[in-house]
Amino acid sequence: MESNYWNSAYSSAKALGIWQFIPSTGKKYMRIDAYIDERMDWIKSTMAASLFLKRSYDELGGWDLAITSYNHGFQGMQKAINQHGTKDFSIILSQYKGKAFKFASKNFYLEFLAIKTIMQSLKSYFPDVEILPPLEYETHTITKKTRLSTLVKNLGQDSIIFKLYNPSLKEIAFRKNIYLSPHSKVYLPQKTKNTIDPVCFSYHKIKADDTLDTLSKQLSLSKETIIALNANDKKSFAKLKTNYFVIIQ
Repeated sequence: MESNYWNSAYSSAKALGIWQFIPSTGKKYMRIDAYIDERMDWIKSTMAASLFLKRSYDELGGWDLAITSYNHGFQGMQKAINQHGTKDFSIILSQYKGKAFKFASKNFYLEFLAIKTIMQSLKSYFPDVEILPPLEYETHTITKKTRLSTLVKNLGQDSIIFKLYNPSLKEIAFRKNIYLSPHSKVYLPQKTKNTIDPVCFSYHKIKADDTLDTLSKQLSLSKETIIALNANDKKSFAKLKTNYFVIIQ
């Protein structure tokens, strides 16, 4: 509903990641600064979304209102409740005329119910869909203050694979070779038979003169496929500002 699971999804409101937190809300739950943006961390951003939804459920009193608040905002749903003097979602849905309560907000909970129904019986709706295996990873906890380059070297990691598994670390963090503090956690590919298994994905380094057209011809991949694996649209792909991208092996 928020991002189609594209971790690099970026909106005009500066919402980022699979859970599409805007900076002001994200900073209440995660680290967001010049070097690290945990909205790009699959685990931490999902925990943040869970905390947001739990708080909304506890204070608004129902999942229909809580889930709608994820799109319309917690304060927006409180305003709707106060204006109509009820927490009956059907009344709010039919009568609330808030300026920002338009198509997206009105249909957000209904979209959630539709997706929930489909996912509970996926093969009945989409029998030909192939489910990719989950990304298997290990978590490494840093015991002392360590520079990024030293950490990657000591862990015996390929630097690009390390970046793919730790997208919350911005490119500037690697260029500045920042220190990571004790108790920080990083993700590593899960070792299988003493080898690194990057599941079904690999990466491709981009040259300065590469374009989507040249990359498509070079890799025999459609431009749509390249975008789909790395962003939610062409505009988002252009904003990645990276020197590599993910491809299917």
